[in-house]
Amino acid sequence: MKVQTNFQEAVSIKDAMQRERDRDRLEKEHLQRQKEALVNEEAKLQSRITVLEKSCERCPVGWELLHSCYFFSSTETGQKLSWHRSREECKKTGADLAVIDSQEKQEFISRILNGKRTSPGYWFTAGYWIGLRDVKTEGVWKWLNGTELTEGFWMEGEPNDDISKEDCAATFRKENPLMTWNDAPCDHTLKWICERKLQP
Repeated sequence: MKVQTNFQEAVSIKDAMQRERDRDRLEKEHLQRQKEALVNEEAKLQSRITVLEKSCERCPVGWELLHSCYFFSSTETGQKLSWHRSREECKKTGADLAVIDSQEKQEFISRILNGKRTSPGYWFTAGYWIGLRDVKTEGVWKWLNGTELTEGFWMEGEPNDDISKEDCAATFRKENPLMTWNDAPCDHTLKWICERKLQP
């Protein structure tokens, strides 16, 4: 009987040690994944620092830098304009409405918008005009630089040309940074994002 008890205790101890080893292994794997994520994040930040250092003081005060300078109209003033008037505002500063033709730019702009305060009201009144429209041929979206849209970051179900008048594109604060665009009537009033190329 004593031998049986000792054997069961030994088995219990062995099982406990195995469970502890399994927990340690899982914890080690988790820490390894965290380390890899931090190393990747550090590389991204280092790359951003390098860009900032190379481009230091090349954007006006209040503009954000990512290969070009970007201006986000103020949420404090509450001023909203049509797509055309927003473009005029950008041109006054030597810029134009933003061309978001890469995932990197889209994620950058989404990150900035998600850091801004929102005004009370419906979500569709809180967007920012970008330099994209399909005024010449319905469904053929073109950037202001003349290039046709190849990769879009539309919300689900968009663009839908609701009431056959939605020919200009805007971006919005959304949880998924790659699904933030909506088409809207060009005379609708929203905020805007300007883009100005870096001076050589």
